[in-house]
Amino acid sequence: MGYWWLAAKTYLRDRPLPEWVNKDECILPNARARYEDKYSGVDRSLSGLAARPVFTLDHRERRPLAIRTLSHSYSEQLGSCFLLSRDFAALISDNDTDGLVSVDCDLRCHRRESESQYVLADAASSFDALLVLARPTSSISIQVGFAHDDGRKTHTVDTHGPVQFKQEIVGNRMLFRVQLGWMGSRIAISDALADAIFARGLLGLCLKDATGGRTAPARFREYSTEGWEELYPA
Repeated sequence: MGYWWLAAKTYLRDRPLPEWVNKDECILPNARARYEDKYSGVDRSLSGLAARPVFTLDHRERRPLAIRTLSHSYSEQLGSCFLLSRDFAALISDNDTDGLVSVDCDLRCHRRESESQYVLADAASSFDALLVLARPTSSISIQVGFAHDDGRKTHTVDTHGPVQFKQEIVGNRMLFRVQLGWMGSRIAISDALADAIFARGLLGLCLKDATGGRTAPARFREYSTEGWEELYPA
């Protein structure tokens, strides 16, 4: 079975991210680590929220993007959680009922009240790259660092080419997060979910083949100036 890396497409790198305006009063003190960019825990539930999250955008949207990242990290990483359009969240749930965790939220454009087109979401499953990637057949580099107080060693996994996932661990999941140690994490989706995305023609997504040398349709590749009139949603 093949897989793709899922990311938020970068149209203009100087565009501001959505601002979580009520983050301090929304997240309970004992849950703050869950919503930090570098969170690497296996528990992906969106717990510890005391209020409905509210985000704002300084610019207008003609049509909701499928994903909006909340993280300032590399474009192929989606941080500890992200915003999903309701259309994309429904598409994922139609294909994998247990693949996603989400909570309702508000996203205001130009600080104006409107019906929310997004949910705050994350992959429901998370796997350590050292456990889920088949090392003999995957193009990866592994670095091991100092041990934690409990004896665990820190590590980072760099995926610099095609990888193979252990099917006995992934099972039938169509969407899951792969923890790369201190390099952060990436989200992988199955061929079946990727095909559903391609057929729907969603905006704002970037898909890179994780297990081979395939190329996604133009709408789902990294942003470039070629054909921008058709690909850029404005």
